[in-house]
Amino acid sequence: MRTELTQTICNNSKVEQHFDHRHYYILKDKHLVWCPVFKAASTNWLYNLIRLSGRSEIELELLKKKHPSQPNEQGRIVAPVLSLKETVNHLNKPLMKKLLITRHPFDRLVSAFRDKLERCINPKCILTKEWYYKKYGKEIVRMYRQKSIQRHGETYYSKRNNYGSPYPVLHRIVELPTFWEFVQWIIHKNVHKFDEHWKPMYLYCSPCTHSYNYILKFESIEEEERILSRMWNTTKIQNNWENRNDNGLKKMDITMSYFKLLDKNDILKLYEIYKYDFLMFDYDAKPFL
Repeated sequence: MRTELTQTICNNSKVEQHFDHRHYYILKDKHLVWCPVFKAASTNWLYNLIRLSGRSEIELELLKKKHPSQPNEQGRIVAPVLSLKETVNHLNKPLMKKLLITRHPFDRLVSAFRDKLERCINPKCILTKEWYYKKYGKEIVRMYRQKSIQRHGETYYSKRNNYGSPYPVLHRIVELPTFWEFVQWIIHKNVHKFDEHWKPMYLYCSPCTHSYNYILKFESIEEEERILSRMWNTTKIQNNWENRNDNGLKKMDITMSYFKLLDKNDILKLYEIYKYDFLMFDYDAKPFL
């Protein structure tokens, strides 16, 4: 049903066609192609990819030590980037298992912001060492901090108000962007220049160019992974979460708290950016409007 819906939207809508062979992880001898949707179990699935390649848990731990905090590089050890021609050849093979894991676009957007821009990776919050702050956060604050102060007031950025966050956040300082500022930046940015963690799924993983025959949803990932394990007759698929940042709260409740900071007009603009993710993968934006 999911694959049919995706193809129906592709066929009936004027969806931009994009394809970048460098995004795909291919295990040739396992007949598996996976495109990672970042912030949709991607780190866990990079480890699953290594397991599915035949590497042992000991070898996986060694890869983690060799490439600390770089699961992408760990995954590329077993699934290196192939040439454009070779990638297309594998995608066109009829027996290839082509996997995509999706996530509600707004939930994914909030998760990306909280993980990459709302807090420091370095506990001391030395901003010159914060890659995402230097790449994006500094520009976001420069462009939208004064507008945000005019909208929310100076006290919005007090320590007592978590420096503008709906929840207390470890390693957060006032210099880091707020979600409102991030959204203003997003809706005025060229979508093709988005970071992979918040680029629309349909643009990053090209389902209209090469269809996927296995589409899982992050929202029911544990159950669906068990089903997938039975279908593929493997015990290599595990669900070991890392980088949790929910403090035991439901993810959609967290997302709602952040979206309450936005005007309806902002949410509508976000919907237009992620519209085809909503349509292709059967997600609902109505609760946010």
